[in-house]
Amino acid sequence: MRIVERKQPCAACEAEQAVYVKPLVEKDGAGNGHIVRCPKCALVSVDPMPPLEANDLQDVYDEAYYSEYGGFQCIGNPVADRIMLAACDRQLAMFEQYVDKGIMLDFGCADGKFLKAAQLRGWDAYGLDISSYAVDCAKAAGLKAFCGIIDDLPIEDGSVNLVIMSHVIEHIGDSTDVLRDIRRKLKEGGLLVVETENSRSLRRAIELAVIWIASQLVKPLGTRFRTRGKQRYHRLHPPVHVHTYGRKSLEALLSRVGFEVVHVTCPGMGNPCFCVTVPGKRKSLFENVLQRVDSLGGHLGIGEVIVVLARAIEQPSSAVLDKGHSSDA
Repeated sequence: MRIVERKQPCAACEAEQAVYVKPLVEKDGAGNGHIVRCPKCALVSVDPMPPLEANDLQDVYDEAYYSEYGGFQCIGNPVADRIMLAACDRQLAMFEQYVDKGIMLDFGCADGKFLKAAQLRGWDAYGLDISSYAVDCAKAAGLKAFCGIIDDLPIEDGSVNLVIMSHVIEHIGDSTDVLRDIRRKLKEGGLLVVETENSRSLRRAIELAVIWIASQLVKPLGTRFRTRGKQRYHRLHPPVHVHTYGRKSLEALLSRVGFEVVHVTCPGMGNPCFCVTVPGKRKSLFENVLQRVDSLGGHLGIGEVIVVLARAIEQPSSAVLDKGHSSDA
């Protein structure tokens, strides 16, 4: 195990050192930086963290991305809309066991499927996203969606009951300030839900093992598998994904910014709330096998997705929430 000094502290627990994993290799074969794992909380990250601008992700999440048939966020596909709306409704039924209905914010709302489900269940639902195309689609459907930052929302501090961050946190280099802003908007006792890909899933463990074995047995095949493995297993390809979280790293991060974790689940493929699929593209045999592995992982509590429910707790002082903003005074 090779320990290295990080260029930036761990985004979850602020550790200064990391375990070196491998060079960062992009799909085109280019490399710039490394993949490292935190020895304290197991967060897997890009190091050094590239400068991330909102425009970088706006260019990714454009009309072409959301129009892709078979994508879980595809827009204009009635089959996908129906499947996703039902899944969002089931998620909300679960979250309502932990928090009263009121104001909901979907942080990374895309075209507003969650907003629509929330409205139908009686929530006062707001959405925020960086994709102007997706937000325009949500607005066209009569939903309260906004493109920008959290302070652009017409929502008072301390008024929000529920915030959803579904597959957002892995895109953010330093989530601390973002989560502090979310904590500021939440009521005392309000609920934050973070959904992201699970770095400790059974599927990833099996996939990495298969890639390693293939690389040892057949060099030409192994070269292709190794390149794919760096993309598939770690999901790190800046500026899109810069972190891969697990339970320990999410708990470490949330505890630093005013939250107490109240529930964690790691569902796998086939879960009707968090891991639904939309008919579309044909999958390879390898992908079909991995989906079955992930389904098993979900039953074992180590599925491909991790969902953390955390309650906003009282802070000993305002210093925690104000940290990082004092320079603006």
